[in-house]
Amino acid sequence: MTPGDLKTIRQRAGMGVVEFGRALGYVGNDNTLSVHVRAMEAGRRPIMPKVEVHAAWIKRAIDAIDRALAQGTDSRLVFVELDRAGFRLVPKAPAP
Repeated sequence: MTPGDLKTIRQRAGMGVVEFGRALGYVGNDNTLSVHVRAMEAGRRPIMPKVEVHAAWIKRAIDAIDRALAQGTDSRLVFVELDRAGFRLVPKAPAP
C-alpha cells in the first residue's frame, strides 16, 4: 500500500486524520495521532502491515457501500456490519 492509497482510503471514508488513526488501531492523544497519520500519508513514516490490514477493511466497507448505492439502495437504510468473513450490508433498524 502506498502513502497515496492510504490517504485516498481515509478521504473516501470521510474521516479526519485522528478518526482514521483510531480506526487503524492507534491510541494516544489527538495531536500524536494526527502527526502519525499525516507522516504515513506523506511517505515519511512506513505503513506497517497491521495498518495495511485495517485500511484494507475500511476500503472494503466503502466499496460495499458504493456497490449498494449504485444498485439503488437508499443510503438511509444501509449500514455495514463486520464479521470474520468480511463486511456485509444490512438494513438499519427503524428508529424507536
